[in-house]
Amino acid sequence: MPEAKAPKLFLGVHARLVFLKEEDKRAVLDLMRRFSGAIRYALCTRQNLHRA
Repeated sequence: MPEAKAPKLFLGVHARLVFLKEEDKRAVLDLMRRFSGAIRYALCTRQNLHRA
């Protein structure tokens, strides 16, 4: 009997964003940049913990 695979922990989403106001666009891009940085930091920290 085959073993069950672990579920995926992250699911990516693709969307085209259309903004009516430039300030909304800047706010969303800032949030996306911060989230991306947080993910990179978490992955790097996790990898460094496994090396120790």
